[in-house]
Amino acid sequence: MCAPCFAIDDGDVQFWSTASASFDINKDWKGKVEEEFRFGENAGTFYYNHSDLGFIYGGLAEWIDLGFNYRQIFFKDSAGEWRR
Repeated sequence: MCAPCFAIDDGDVQFWSTASASFDINKDWKGKVEEEFRFGENAGTFYYNHSDLGFIYGGLAEWIDLGFNYRQIFFKDSAGEWRR
């Protein structure tokens, strides 16, 4: 399966960095944390960050896991102010 992929050549170089870790709480529960940072304007301006915390329950059935996450997002708007 393939699909076309398009990019905008506006001369801006961006750097996106994501790190995540998952861990077992007990035999039915798992946890996961993720952090992402984005830099734009030739990778020199920090403009976006999100933090994500999630829990997965795998004790319902062998074929299904139930998960819920909370994500907090901060970004710079067009006026340069940080928004949540």
